[in-house]
Amino acid sequence: NLAVLKTGPVGTVAVGETITYTVTATNTGNVTLTNVIVSDPMLTPDSITCPSVAPAGTCVLTGTYVVQQSDADAGQIVNTGSAEGTGPSGPVGPVTSTVTTPIAQTPALSVLKTGPVGTVAVGETITYTVTATNTGNVTLTNVIVSDPMLTPDSITCPSVAPAGTCVLTGTYVVQQSDVNAGQIVNTGSAEGTSPTGPVGPVTSTVTTPIAQTPDLSVLKTGPVGTVAVGETITYTVTATNTGNVTLTNVIVSDPMLTPNSITCPSVAPAGTCVLTGTYVVQQ
Repeated sequence: NLAVLKTGPVGTVAVGETITYTVTATNTGNVTLTNVIVSDPMLTPDSITCPSVAPAGTCVLTGTYVVQQSDADAGQIVNTGSAEGTGPSGPVGPVTSTVTTPIAQTPALSVLKTGPVGTVAVGETITYTVTATNTGNVTLTNVIVSDPMLTPDSITCPSVAPAGTCVLTGTYVVQQSDVNAGQIVNTGSAEGTSPTGPVGPVTSTVTTPIAQTPDLSVLKTGPVGTVAVGETITYTVTATNTGNVTLTNVIVSDPMLTPNSITCPSVAPAGTCVLTGTYVVQQ
């Protein structure tokens, strides 16, 4: 008779680690066995042959195995050893023994968003990058990196290994509202699926400052040629927004004219607010 027992490492194991297993075949009968072969295809070496094993004697295979990413993704290593031999009355075995080595799964995901450096202006197309990194020890699937402000606004990576990345690169056209706010605040996110369930979403926000340069100019024009007492003449007072931010409550005034003022609730950059008024020439 023949019995086999496989033993493996105790404690935590990690991807890339070399671990040791022992497969012990014991002659549990009362006759000597010959050509006892102990094997395990996962190990290095994967077998040993003992020419003769007396009753109560053993034949031991000691081998190593390098932990694979697929083992971490499965959460365990399931490994089977076997033994067989020959007795005076014929073959004995094969008999098997299986050992399961658990692997702690720690799924995790981080995201980092980066944007342009330096000055940006209205109408300029700028580029952002949103990088999701697998910071855990298991492979993540269906990793989605997104940012609704960008074009394109998302990317899906079917599989991201530990330490691997999924990167969204997108563009954005600077709006006048961004300059008025003095900054662009933009948030990217990432989420995925691990062997133990959903991971994320996680987010990252980048703020791109925009220098504000408010300014205003005014130009007054009047009649050309000769004017006479009692004549009604027209003047135009034009205020122009020469800065890069929208101005509000722009008041253009001239106490001599009728009307003597106008208020424009909002004047965009390069826009104008115009007062046109009349005046009667006095003696």
